[in-house]
Amino acid sequence: MMTFGALALGAAAYPIVTVDQFEVKADAKAPPEIGVKLTEDVMKKLTGSKKYTSVLRSGEKPADADAKVARIAGTIVSYSAGSRAMRYAVGFGAGKSKIIVHVQFIDAASGKVLLESDIENTFSGNFSMVGGDSSQVTDGLAKKILALANKNFL
Repeated sequence: MMTFGALALGAAAYPIVTVDQFEVKADAKAPPEIGVKLTEDVMKKLTGSKKYTSVLRSGEKPADADAKVARIAGTIVSYSAGSRAMRYAVGFGAGKSKIIVHVQFIDAASGKVLLESDIENTFSGNFSMVGGDSSQVTDGLAKKILALANKNFL
């Protein structure tokens, strides 16, 4: 599901992004630290892209008070750690981790929701000898959030 707010996307560039701490829905079956990890992964991806003037944490103020700022907020609505043993022993997608996040891109000045979407990511392991840590599912999700931000706000 993807919904667009009243503002036309692409009408204004958002050179500055703030990232709220991702919340974990009570029935998401996710460890509380996964919200912190996702927030950090999103911030790293946004900063690493070098496409934004500033990437700030929630509550931080931009140096240019008149700059357009997009705020990213989200809630982890579903999470499954999967099985590291299955990823190691079987592979081919067995034991995969899965995460679904409801994310919103918000104009920080007006509070108007510019875009919201449910984004899903799975992690089926990597080429390590131990099947990969299920928390790596947030890295792929952060890449998808970055792609959505770049597509709509640059």
